[in-house]
Amino acid sequence: MKKIIIVILILAFFGGGIYYFQSQKHKDHKESVSSNEIRDTSNQIRYYTCGMHPSVRVSPEEYAKGNTKCPICFMDLIPIYSASQSSLSSETGEEIQEKTNITTINPAELALVGVETFKVRVIPLYKQMRTVGITAYDPGLRTAEEEYLQALETYKKVAQSGFEDAKARSRDMVEASKIKLELLGLDPESIKELQDKGQADKSLILPDDYMWVYAQFYEYEILWPKKRDRVKITLAANPSLILEGEVKSIEPLIKEKTRTEQLKISVANKDNILKPNMYVDVWLQSDLGPSLALPKEAILDTGQRKVVYVDLGGGRFQLREVVVGPLVQGLIDGMKMDFYPLVSGAKEGEPVVLKGNFLIDSQSQLGAAASAYSGALGEEEPMPAGHQH
Repeated sequence: MKKIIIVILILAFFGGGIYYFQSQKHKDHKESVSSNEIRDTSNQIRYYTCGMHPSVRVSPEEYAKGNTKCPICFMDLIPIYSASQSSLSSETGEEIQEKTNITTINPAELALVGVETFKVRVIPLYKQMRTVGITAYDPGLRTAEEEYLQALETYKKVAQSGFEDAKARSRDMVEASKIKLELLGLDPESIKELQDKGQADKSLILPDDYMWVYAQFYEYEILWPKKRDRVKITLAANPSLILEGEVKSIEPLIKEKTRTEQLKISVANKDNILKPNMYVDVWLQSDLGPSLALPKEAILDTGQRKVVYVDLGGGRFQLREVVVGPLVQGLIDGMKMDFYPLVSGAKEGEPVVLKGNFLIDSQSQLGAAASAYSGALGEEEPMPAGHQH
């Protein structure tokens, strides 16, 4: 009996050893094959491209050096494999780009979200701004006006004499005092009015029928205000009272500390309610004229660029990058809306998505991610449905 047990143990030992070596050999062979497959797969990558800009092509060597981002939109590049190269060769970059930028949404999802569109059109635009103003108490400007008027009077008297040196000095005094007025914010038209009037402005130190309101606008806003723009003035003491004003002059300098530009606004002083040094609210509207425009809600701002979705019909939406101006206002059917003046990226009459664009954008990004994943597996040429932010 003991001999039988010993024989069984010996057979089990040798059998286990044989199994171990056979298994190890199979494992090593499998790992070797897997390694070769990985090397073969990596060798199949022809180049790397961008889901948003298929014209971008980066070689594997350049990609290995760290060029892993699209030079246009900075998306991560995705690999293109040689097995799918044939499907690319028959299409141009523009054709691929156009396919890439189209997202399809099924009718059920469209009905659920209730996608609304806006046809690009010409709209009368304007810019509304609000700032704080102060009723002028400006003895310095009044003194400068008096100096200018005195210089003019002196020149008139000296001009009748025969002393050329005296006339030249007098003329220089007039020019110097005029430059001082300009630096204090009076434009040539206002200086001409002062000259015709022949007396300094009393409202700069005391209440008068017309008062000056000084309003400050920041440096990034200085393109909007223009001379003769209409202005509304309200007071904290009586918000229901609205005074009308007009921009008379704009100072030619930006204030260094506040980075603001000062407007001088002439306001009819009803019942002498305005006193020097009062704070007021200033509401300015600058008409910009008609322009092609896009509603603010239609634009998706990725941070680096602005995009819209154009409705092509049949549940198909095309991504467009647009170039627009700064945010302004306009009226549609009597309703005030925020608009961007359109520079490029869409044409008049094209319907852009106004409501539901976030759903379309989400679908687009999901499609791009799925296509990029399938491309990375080497299954087929990646053809992203949209873009990534």
